[in-house]
Amino acid sequence: ISSAIIELKNAIRVNPRDPKSRFMLGNLYANRGSSVSAEKELKRAFELGYEPNEVLPLLANVYSLQFEHEEIIRLVDESRNISPEVSTSLLLYKALAHFQLGETYKAEKAVADANEISSDSLYSQLGNAYVDFSNQQIDTSLEKINEILIKQPDFADAYLLKGQLSSVSNEKESAVKSFEKYKELLPETFQARVFLANAYIKNEQFELAEQELDILLQLSPEQPFINQLKGFIRYQFKDFVSAKFFTEVAIQNGLSSPANLIIAGLSNFQQKKYEQAYVHLSAVSDELSREHPIQKILSILSLKLGYYVEASDDLIQMGNLSENDIVFLSAASSKLTSQGKMKQAKAVADRAKSLDFTNPIRLAEKGMMLLSLGDIDGITDLKHALALNPELDSANSVLAKAYLDSGSYDEALKLAEVWIELKPTQVNGYLLSALAYSKLGKEIDSNLMFKKVLQIDEANPAANFYYADKALVEKQFKKSSELIKRVVLANPNFIPALAKYFVTQKYTGNVQESMKAIQTAYENNSTIINYRILYAQALYSEKQYSQCIDLLDNIKLNEILPSGYWGVLANAYFYNNEERKSIATVKKWMRLEPSNINPYLLIISLNEMNSDYKGALAASLEAKALFDQEPQFMLFATYFYIATNKTSKAYSEWQLMPPIIQNSVVGQGLLGQILLGQKQAEKALPMLKTLFETYPNVRNRSFVANALQLTQKNKQAIVF
Repeated sequence: ISSAIIELKNAIRVNPRDPKSRFMLGNLYANRGSSVSAEKELKRAFELGYEPNEVLPLLANVYSLQFEHEEIIRLVDESRNISPEVSTSLLLYKALAHFQLGETYKAEKAVADANEISSDSLYSQLGNAYVDFSNQQIDTSLEKINEILIKQPDFADAYLLKGQLSSVSNEKESAVKSFEKYKELLPETFQARVFLANAYIKNEQFELAEQELDILLQLSPEQPFINQLKGFIRYQFKDFVSAKFFTEVAIQNGLSSPANLIIAGLSNFQQKKYEQAYVHLSAVSDELSREHPIQKILSILSLKLGYYVEASDDLIQMGNLSENDIVFLSAASSKLTSQGKMKQAKAVADRAKSLDFTNPIRLAEKGMMLLSLGDIDGITDLKHALALNPELDSANSVLAKAYLDSGSYDEALKLAEVWIELKPTQVNGYLLSALAYSKLGKEIDSNLMFKKVLQIDEANPAANFYYADKALVEKQFKKSSELIKRVVLANPNFIPALAKYFVTQKYTGNVQESMKAIQTAYENNSTIINYRILYAQALYSEKQYSQCIDLLDNIKLNEILPSGYWGVLANAYFYNNEERKSIATVKKWMRLEPSNINPYLLIISLNEMNSDYKGALAASLEAKALFDQEPQFMLFATYFYIATNKTSKAYSEWQLMPPIIQNSVVGQGLLGQILLGQKQAEKALPMLKTLFETYPNVRNRSFVANALQLTQKNKQAIVF
């Protein structure tokens, strides 16, 4: 194949407009899994007039491999002069794309269209099986697949779906057999080996999976999903060096999923590369529940690295009811909690309470589990555990957090005293004491303890943050910045310190050093999304919009992305005079996170700044319907009805508001604008004056001026 690719490239150099060479090259690239290169050549072949019935199904498949679902839909909708058989196959790809986008109705419509062309077509029948699969009618779908295979025993796409159905049904051996047949029928196809390797892994046939993956890695050494699977297998074999290598290749090539970050983090942890482990695992911390096992490892890492962070304890497997198996009960409780099954999780905790404990470590684990469920009996268990062994750092950390969270500051101070007595050269006890005193409003005592923390650890983040915040309040901006700089120099990859350093330097009017520190941290951790976003936020703050866009725009959208990513990118586009891309970015965010209120707030704001009041009104009404418990969207709808000169609708919307909002300054200001639109300027004037006095902007000033003019107070209007 490699030689064939070279020959075809030479042929294209001789005749760049030869569609057949382009098609053959695209086909070979597709079989190697080089989807991007395949897409380029197949599109060119099509543009040069190559037979649509041959090129379009292959191009649709290449789009599918890249998750370019909208491109598939556009391709099918624009297809012309194709045979009925190819048309039904393309409609199947279109249906699958709609399924992936969550557009079930449109997917079923595509399948129905395929049935109209030819209900006897195998692709139409396969589409019907996919509809059943989408509706979770697994058995019915499997029956249809088996009927198709009776008619056509060598129909590769049917084996592909059968393998997926078997996998969903947890019939691992059946899935392996289906994907083995799929590969047998399409031996040169990259994705056949991918599906088979994945099935082998799920069936714990790791050696066979690795054979397939090694072949795939020779063909495409940078392909992220293949590296992810290889890293997973190496981790199973406790080959942490290789697991780290392959997983980080996957991350570097855009697949920075939580699972990959966790494996990379744990592989680093096993090699005692604690700072790298912390970087990877902290990037997924916000995506995990507080009870997730990774949170415990992060707590351990934070102690090793000197960070004072929240600690929680949980482990990985279930067990029986002996004292030594509390770790497994904790794991079961955590899993149930993460699934929202709180009643069952508490039942597991009750079983743990019935056990007798003599081992302080196990007793501490029980206490941590109970606290994770909000059961304050866990505090008693932790206290007993510490009475048996006062040097349990994890128990001390969790108990300290529990005291602070519950407002038991006096108890926190007692624990701090014990901690200080046991380990007077460590910061933990002094830091706990400082935080408790601060919560009690005893700033002199708190200040004294923070000073002791700094005597032990000059770069301690919590203590330096405390003094930096005090300096900011006193407008000692340079001092505040120098304190945070101390933390950054000691912990150059600690995101909270990097962010705070930039903010404090912003007050001094010179962000050069903090920007360089953020850039260096990003370059050292370029695979971690949080560093990229931090750097982009700093660039955006400095109005370097193009650089900000370049940093964020090439991230694949199938990742789990923090809200900060979307907000910065959309605003950077807007202020870079790329309004359409700005709006498109927010719409992608809406599609990926339909229950998130933030993209709706952002798109309303962007439309308003672009003077697109109709667009802002439409977004406000859509958000109002989706988030009916959020009264702010009533305000927005009223405001934009006024801005689009729909006064009567604005008044109808205003009347629906709760009285507390109607009577607020903003609510009365909106009513004043409505009355102004109805030429009732005398009534409107006092409301509009109050609005302007509270929010003195140009728009509100103009309302007052208009009201004065309409009440024949022209001189006042001109002065105003």
